[in-house]
Amino acid sequence: MNKCLLLVSVLATVSIVNCSLGVSYSIPTISQVSSAIGNGIKSLSTAIANIKIDPTADATGAVTAMQLIGTDLTTPLTTLFTAIQTAVSATCCDPSTVINTVLTAITNAGTAINTATTDASALQNVVKTTSFTTLSSALQTMSDAIQDMSTAFTNLQTLMVQVAAASPPYTTSTVTKIITSTVAATVAAPINTLVSGIASTSAIITSISADVRNTVSITTKTNTAINAGVSALTQPYISFTNNVNAATTSITNSAANSIASIRASYNSILAKSANYNNGVMDPLTTFLSGFTTLSTNILSAISTAASNALNTIQTTLLAQEAIITPAVVTAAATITSTFLTSTSKFASTCLSKYSAQLQGSSVSMQRFASCVSSESSSTLTATVSQEFNAISAAMSAPALKLNLCSITNGQCSSTPRTCILFDKLKENKS
Repeated sequence: MNKCLLLVSVLATVSIVNCSLGVSYSIPTISQVSSAIGNGIKSLSTAIANIKIDPTADATGAVTAMQLIGTDLTTPLTTLFTAIQTAVSATCCDPSTVINTVLTAITNAGTAINTATTDASALQNVVKTTSFTTLSSALQTMSDAIQDMSTAFTNLQTLMVQVAAASPPYTTSTVTKIITSTVAATVAAPINTLVSGIASTSAIITSISADVRNTVSITTKTNTAINAGVSALTQPYISFTNNVNAATTSITNSAANSIASIRASYNSILAKSANYNNGVMDPLTTFLSGFTTLSTNILSAISTAASNALNTIQTTLLAQEAIITPAVVTAAATITSTFLTSTSKFASTCLSKYSAQLQGSSVSMQRFASCVSSESSSTLTATVSQEFNAISAAMSAPALKLNLCSITNGQCSSTPRTCILFDKLKENKS
């Protein structure tokens, strides 16, 4: 039961009295043992809960290490403090059994602290040297406290076995001769030290978390800037593609029209072949055949050139992205990791300054947007169209004056020299 009943015969009254450490009466001095627990692991639980950083966003592994430390310590220390509180007010079992429960909890807590110390080693060279040293020192303080606590409770157990076996039995007023204030203070002292070590561990975890949160924020902003730079190229590249396609269509149509115009200029000669070059059309037909083949090749070349232009731009942009993105990411990682390990008073200022540069336009893929968007379809079309207009002007029948070489009443009305141009057509086909 939770309360011991002490029968006071003189008053014939039943009084309810608190009990301690498995004996049927309270031990006044032992209250300082439970008081030493104070807030227990509350500070550690709060520090771990307030990390609130996605471990996958932390390239240093610091978040994972701190969470492991929290996992290592929380349950064993909670169990230990609960065992102590329970033992201080225990009413059942014998004192040896009651304190054995505490000693088992102490052993488990010691193992947990050793595990936490191992997990904390992952923070070495990742966080500030002073932070790692402080954390290591706090864990060592906790480990030492556990050793002292084990000794103190073992000694208390020995004394309590004597108290339980005493005859006549001790009472609340006489038990303090054995469980003195000094004895209780000896038990409470390592508990105080343990709680102090927990508070120090919690404080340094909070400090490290703040630094890591800062670097994760910067990394996230840098990645966002990188993605924004790449995304900023999307519309210009789409516009560029549309411009190239529009230019290709325009150039192809212009070329086809020029080619058709050139061929059409010879239709009147072919229609009345007897009137030209004494009816000898072989040079002209050979020329036109070659011109047809050449025209087909030109149109194919235009399409190929457009495709190559798009592929070249895309390949260039991807190549630049493959260079710029890793470089910026690496630079960001270097800046943030240097900040985390630096003890310089200028660390925060440098972090802010240089991380801002990594998020600026000078290293953004967006710089290429203006290069791509500057190519308009009219610009791409103009030069090639002018070339085809020049070809059309130079290669048509009127330009070569072949239509002047005609036969009237069986006689060539033009000079023989003009008619020789028919023979030159084979040379012009290429």
